Amino acid sequence: MKCRMFFILHFLFYILHSTFCQEIHFSQFYSSPFTLNPALTGSFDGTIRAGLNYKTQWSSVTTPYETAVVYGDCKWHYKALATGNWFGIGGMIFNDRAGDGNLSATRGILSIALHKSFDRLRNTYLSMGFSGGVGQKSIRFSRLLWGNQWNGTMFDNVINSEENYTDDSFIYFDMNTGIIFSALIFRNINCYAGGALNHVAKHRESFYGSRNAKEMKAIVNAGAIIDYRKKFVVEPAVFLTGQRTAKEIIIGSNIAFKVLNEALYTGVWYRLSGDITPVAGFLYNNFRVLLSYDYNFSRLYPVSGAKGGFEISIVYIVSEKDKSSKKSIIKCPSFYNFESGF
Repeated sequence: MKCRMFFILHFLFYILHSTFCQEIHFSQFYSSPFTLNPALTGSFDGTIRAGLNYKTQWSSVTTPYETAVVYGDCKWHYKALATGNWFGIGGMIFNDRAGDGNLSATRGILSIALHKSFDRLRNTYLSMGFSGGVGQKSIRFSRLLWGNQWNGTMFDNVINSEENYTDDSFIYFDMNTGIIFSALIFRNINCYAGGALNHVAKHRESFYGSRNAKEMKAIVNAGAIIDYRKKFVVEPAVFLTGQRTAKEIIIGSNIAFKVLNEALYTGVWYRLSGDITPVAGFLYNNFRVLLSYDYNFSRLYPVSGAKGGFEISIVYIVSEKDKSSKKSIIKCPSFYNFESGF
């Protein structure tokens, strides 16, 4: 009993820390281009892309954390740019709710990226992106319980918490930037690597009137898309992120098996902090749907019981192929492009 209580207290400390940091936390980072790197805006084989991501986690221990993202982007072939180069323009709306205090973060972001080819065959690309927007955070302090509200038998929210908060919500401006390099190798292997900086403006975040600045968050990702005789595609990748002392590393791979003109997906990912995430999904009529679940085997296992979080991503792309010629009009870098192998 004492051991379990220790883990519960440890978990609550972890929850408290992550609640007030509250960053977007998708295991399917590869399916959420706008939260991964603004340079991915307009980076797909098609004309228009729309998608959503949803995740719920820690429902077995506390009030579930719920995160939802809806995004859309398109290509803009500006006449002044040489053939094979283009701008990507898009936007994202994000909402996250966490914990008993219903800490809520909502953000609207507009994003633009330039995709520039560096060789005649357009096998190498450099993509540079920038995004900015407005966010709002709120919390219901009346639903939180504090140490001085313990009356000897139970927590009593009638007792004054003596917390000197000045606001239960605030609005801020946020900026992000990123860059990605992609190269086609041996006609069937596309490699890519990129990095992004979030919260470049280091906006103020505080419910207590202090000048607490949001620390910048660094993201690095790299991987490959390997096409094996157009029978299946292997998509290994690595994701690293850091913010102050918080760090996260995810490695793994998805495999897409061609079935007629569609595809079936499977994969396994590992978060070094102690999560294993199996993935399954399908591609049908330009829709890709991926489902995953985080199994937690970290130090929180005695409390979580291996139950982490369910996640789903849905992406739809309007094809760029000319129906009469059946050939792609513009050759695009294929990172995060689920039609690249087929």
